[in-house]
Amino acid sequence: MTKKRITKKSFECENCGQCCRLLFRPNKSDIIRIESAGHADFLMNHPFRKDQEGYMKLISGDCAFLVKNTDGTSSCRIYDVRPKACRDYPFFSKKAVEDCKPLHHLEEVKVRYAKNLYIPKV
Repeated sequence: MTKKRITKKSFECENCGQCCRLLFRPNKSDIIRIESAGHADFLMNHPFRKDQEGYMKLISGDCAFLVKNTDGTSSCRIYDVRPKACRDYPFFSKKAVEDCKPLHHLEEVKVRYAKNLYIPKV
């Protein structure tokens, strides 16, 4: 049985927060937008490549802006100004997807954001 494919139009986020565990570099427009909204101290150095900086900060493996709600869902404190990679996820192309979980999109994420991405082991 084939799994139903999800399109950008039919996508309904489950608010699980799994996509908020990818470490990536926001672009300059993202940084300006987030700073203009009054946020600071949201970037960090790459955990293994000491010469690389400017990655979205992770705290205990989650994006610093991720909020874990009491009902088990997650939300984003900067949703309206979130980075482009977050806005696009999981639709990095016009193709439909089977699932929105990060492990199902590693290859496409690597191709699109390879220079700016670190994928932690789950």
